[in-house]
Amino acid sequence: MNAVWRRVVWRTSACALIALMGAVAGMAAADAGPSPTSPTMPVQTVPLEFKDVPFAFFHVGIQVAERAAPFEKEPATKSKNVLRGTLEWGKSGSATNPPAFLWDRGAGRLYVDQNGNLDLTDDPAGCFVCASGRGSSYQTFTNVHVPIATKAGVRSTALDLSLYGGFGSPLYAFAGIRSLWLGKATFDGREWQVGIFDSPSEQGAGGASRRLLLRPWAEREQSFQVGDGAASVFTFATNVFVNGRAYKLVATSTGARGQGGINLEFKEHQRALGELRLDGQFIQRLALEGPSGLVLLDQPGSAAKVPLGRYTVESVRLRQGGVEAIRTSPTTAAGVAVSETGSGALAVGGPLTNSVSINRRGRTLVFNYQLLGAGGETYRLYRPGQARQPPEFAIFRGETKIWSDRFEFG
Repeated sequence: MNAVWRRVVWRTSACALIALMGAVAGMAAADAGPSPTSPTMPVQTVPLEFKDVPFAFFHVGIQVAERAAPFEKEPATKSKNVLRGTLEWGKSGSATNPPAFLWDRGAGRLYVDQNGNLDLTDDPAGCFVCASGRGSSYQTFTNVHVPIATKAGVRSTALDLSLYGGFGSPLYAFAGIRSLWLGKATFDGREWQVGIFDSPSEQGAGGASRRLLLRPWAEREQSFQVGDGAASVFTFATNVFVNGRAYKLVATSTGARGQGGINLEFKEHQRALGELRLDGQFIQRLALEGPSGLVLLDQPGSAAKVPLGRYTVESVRLRQGGVEAIRTSPTTAAGVAVSETGSGALAVGGPLTNSVSINRRGRTLVFNYQLLGAGGETYRLYRPGQARQPPEFAIFRGETKIWSDRFEFG
């Protein structure tokens, strides 16, 4: 064998020898299994179901196409104070036929063509009684179901629908949406509620505007609002970093269109990380956005590892004991950069400082109150599902309180 091998070596060119060595190395790698430097990353598939929630989380105005002539079939009404029309969602519409309605303003009733056949008498659940404003020109109807297009087909969507105007003035509609795609994901043993929502009013040029709901499962019963700053709802990103791991997000429709659901895949992948130093306290959740995607830090402490890049603060939520606060102003216009060579620093969070400036306007004192954080950003107290508590004040002479009261709106 040695003689044969020597003849092969000496009679083989340098290129052939390199190729031979590469082939031998490849066979050895195949025998040893996958390379430890490029492991197969896990994928978590979260099935989402279209569900109603008991609160409106997104509010939007709806264009109304008024109709003068009666529908071919419509319920009998005693009042002459009746308005008719269709709800137009964005430039492309929300369904094959925009939802038609009849508003009996005198009786405080709304009839919706839920099956899209322009017959307002054959929809068993299509009649709604106003929750407020009966007999007036502004009436609100709760839990109104109308067909609206989603990525998985047309779905019956719950709305809190307000109608106003008509009879010589334009007819307007304003909706609070109460349906979205929801599911449960698990990251490193912790359960999270995830969801996606496409605004039906933004389905014109550029496509629908998609939002991502991502919050601990323990908060699933709390109400939320798109844009409320509570670090629960974000612009949908294909790259998400949560619980110290990076994921690529892919949403796909399942089953027959209009009957199936949506699968949201979290594909874990490797990202180069750097250190972010947080010069503040009591951070319950911090969301950062940048060209590389969304970074969500839950109870991060004084420092956290995040993917390299430049970020701006999307939202901040603080908690101390049973009291929570959310940021209401930008922290820094320039944001923060995280690199391999050094720590990025971000001044955000507590302790919070009460700040009041007082200006005299004639015989009136004008109080300008701000709750300031570590970076000079402003906050407000956060009570999900509860009305805002009126601000209070107290006046002290030295250590003695001589007066206290609360403000009223007016």
